[in-house]
Amino acid sequence: MTFRLVGDDAYPRPAALIAGLTVGSDREQARAILGDPVQATSDEFVVEGVRTRLGYADGLVEISLERPDS
Repeated sequence: MTFRLVGDDAYPRPAALIAGLTVGSDREQARAILGDPVQATSDEFVVEGVRTRLGYADGLVEISLERPDS
């Protein structure tokens, strides 16, 4: 599931996706909230078993969530 945070098809309540992160948040904020990424140079995290990828362009613009296969 991918949530765009900017543009015509932007998710209407981005702050409700991950508490503390919203449009324009930076990598430092994300790491303070989500912890260390999967790899030091990535924007991918695992939060309660859900793979979470963050997309940036002058700040946070997209959040992708992927549940592992059952």
